[in-house]
Amino acid sequence: KKAASVESLTMQFETLLGSVTAAKKRMAELQKFAKKTPFEVSELTRASKLLETMGGSVISTGDGLRMVGDAASVAGQPIEEVALHIGRLFGALTSGTSAGESVARLQELGLMTGTAKRGFENLAASQKKGESAVLSQDEALKMLQQTFAKTEGAMDRLSATTEGKLSNMKDSIDQLQVAFGTGFNDGLKVALDAANKFLPELEK
Repeated sequence: KKAASVESLTMQFETLLGSVTAAKKRMAELQKFAKKTPFEVSELTRASKLLETMGGSVISTGDGLRMVGDAASVAGQPIEEVALHIGRLFGALTSGTSAGESVARLQELGLMTGTAKRGFENLAASQKKGESAVLSQDEALKMLQQTFAKTEGAMDRLSATTEGKLSNMKDSIDQLQVAFGTGFNDGLKVALDAANKFLPELEK
């Protein structure tokens, strides 16, 4: 079941990223990332998919995903929720639109000060009027990193807790199941194909 889940997630990334190679690379990155964080592969995968659709690889991997993970660790909320709101804000900064609801939610989670909230609102208004330029993805990421600077390193600190270490152990067990199940499922697919071909014949 674990191996089949990873196979399905890889297929979903294939659609998002445009190739099997890119999808397998992304899953390998997330599995490696999970071993060093308090989040499980499934959580990171859902977050990365969300971020990919909103801002591409700049925000969905590497420093971008680490920033989101650190913020979620401080907020004590599911990483998918934090990824949704940071992804919306990132998309707004790079498109000149507003992400008022997400900015407000990030403030509610204690991740953004009132001053920062007003700054983003003013920037969005200025961009709409054409008074401020739309930010590049690198510029947007840098601005967000500055905004969430106080959360930097939170995942590492959370990983050192008992819950964090338990999460890391669960990831290790999951990866062991995936390693075993991948080979097993290759044979299972052949058996399933044979069964799916034979069973309809019984209807007659």
